[in-house]
Amino acid sequence: MNGGRQKLFFFLFLLMLVGLMASRALLSIAPVAMVLVLIVFIPSVKALFRQPMVAWSFVPLLLFLTGWYQAPLHLETYDYLLTLLMYPIAALAGCCYISKNAKIYQYAWLIVGGLSLLYPAFWYINHATEVNAAYGRGQSLPTFMSGDHIRYGLFLNSMLLIGATIPTRRYILRNVLLLLLVAIIVIMAVRTAWISMIIIIMFAAFAKTIEARRLFKGLLAALIPIAIAAYLVVPTVKQKVNYALYDHQQYQQQQDISYSDGVRRSINTAAWKSITEDKAGGAGWAAVPANIQQRYTKVYGAPPPFNWPFNQWLFWWMGGGLVAVILFSCWLLYPVWWGFKNNNAAVACWTLVIAASCMVESTLSLQYGVLVHVWPLALLWKHKPSISETSEGKNC
Repeated sequence: MNGGRQKLFFFLFLLMLVGLMASRALLSIAPVAMVLVLIVFIPSVKALFRQPMVAWSFVPLLLFLTGWYQAPLHLETYDYLLTLLMYPIAALAGCCYISKNAKIYQYAWLIVGGLSLLYPAFWYINHATEVNAAYGRGQSLPTFMSGDHIRYGLFLNSMLLIGATIPTRRYILRNVLLLLLVAIIVIMAVRTAWISMIIIIMFAAFAKTIEARRLFKGLLAALIPIAIAAYLVVPTVKQKVNYALYDHQQYQQQQDISYSDGVRRSINTAAWKSITEDKAGGAGWAAVPANIQQRYTKVYGAPPPFNWPFNQWLFWWMGGGLVAVILFSCWLLYPVWWGFKNNNAAVACWTLVIAASCMVESTLSLQYGVLVHVWPLALLWKHKPSISETSEGKNC
């Protein structure tokens, strides 16, 4: 019976991964089914909350209340709650199922991710000239995850970190595959993915618990030559860098703020003015889009192309207020402290990757962002002792 539950949950995990890549419907159905399985076979609540990740995962649901009370009857208020529910689902899955056979779940994450790369790879092979020109206009390769290349780039980096932590005797094959993944991340030219990869390389090069640390030491030593060579040789990299520089120049001269970075900076400026001048901090989750629209239109004379700030702390300040920002920061960075304390460099590293992305994106306001945050943590978090080994958790 126990083995049957394990197989069922692993099947739901695979469904969720397929949904993440190609189907919003599956991405919604699979977690609901996971909840049902977890509820039916839930162990002792007391035993569960001894696990730090479980306790940590429920904190966002409490922090949600900081932006809920302003409009508790507004349906849009609950959109964010549904997004945050992925945290306890993944944490409970980690304790009750993943911890018992983490390697299978990790390999599933890597294999599905590897297969997903076939789509952008074949697209680039067949449309190289067109794609290279598109990068010069600030566009990117088509990808799974509804074309969300930023969150997809984070997913690829989670593969890099997870792949580097799995013990294996076939270390040459592992290192070749990791180098191939590094090359793909470079070629795809998503700047958030580049920064995430650099953080992982720098962190993993000195972490004794990372299996592939020697490889990352070599990558770190060659980082600057690799960057220069990529700019000179890889068309997508050169086009992306040149576009970013042009975008910055246009914004500085206030000639055109409609380019990628200009839009982000102008929306963040509007969000900050909404907080400081309109006193709209802590207005509630449902009010964030309207307040950004109002301030952006007032400053720039046109409605914004997006209704959320490109900074996670600005989002929390607008929705929950300054106290919410402080509490959110403590919650977000707690796994860094936990990782160092428990000799789990991978958890600390992935938390820093997500925190860095939150400085230029509202990563954790979006379904894909929350998913690529919490599930790698569930795959990397070494639970001890296993819930199944406690007398209070026999039914898990």
